[in-house]
Amino acid sequence: MGRGRGESWTGWYPPLVERYITGAEFSVEAVTHAGTHHVVAVTEKLTTEVSRVEIGHVVPARNR
Repeated sequence: MGRGRGESWTGWYPPLVERYITGAEFSVEAVTHAGTHHVVAVTEKLTTEVSRVEIGHVVPARNR
């Protein structure tokens, strides 16, 4: 029996709900080596106004 939506390897887990905050959305790409974090890039996510569906990315992110 495969894992269904909302199931982990150990059984069911509750959904994660987060508060929505308006504004630009960014992600940070990084690697960790020998306990030190190195930022590789900051990516700006482009989304639709209504549904907030991702439609593209800008790397590096533009200054706002």
